[in-house]
Amino acid sequence: RCVAWLAFSRGWVEGKSFTVETGAGPLGVSVTADNIVRAGVGTVQRHRITDLAVSGHTVHPVGIGNPHAVMFVDDTTVADVDGIGAQVGGDHLFPDGANVEFLHVVDESTVDLRVWERGVGETQACATGAAAAVFVAHEQGQTGDEVTVRLPGGELLIGIDGDDVWMQGPAHLVFSGSVQA
Repeated sequence: RCVAWLAFSRGWVEGKSFTVETGAGPLGVSVTADNIVRAGVGTVQRHRITDLAVSGHTVHPVGIGNPHAVMFVDDTTVADVDGIGAQVGGDHLFPDGANVEFLHVVDESTVDLRVWERGVGETQACATGAAAAVFVAHEQGQTGDEVTVRLPGGELLIGIDGDDVWMQGPAHLVFSGSVQA
């Protein structure tokens, strides 16, 4: 999303809709309004391993360019993100580690989410984590096709179209610099 906004704002691309090449493959993006970017996130892959039970929570493993472990919680504000996140994210069933999402469904169009990211710890936001969490909630009939995800760092809109997921949210320039090569 941020790379797409930068490319658009600097005039490096023609038009408001274009494709960005990523490590996970090409993704379609469009700039829909001032600083709002809609981007394809990719296709969600269901992991073949069974759901895990950790600290009384069922963990739903899915992949969307990277591995995720989604769990439902009653209240994201009191979830043990660091403790359970490290435990689940480092489980032997995830040989490369996993990002762990702590998800509370508010209603069919709104969820609260906190994310523990492998190698980092808790983050303010994670687009693929939001996509994975909404996908799992949608698959279980708890949300509709478009869901606002409230993260500590802000909100994202996530949409589900079969196994494909898109996201929409703001992008802002927070730093500019140069590197001598």
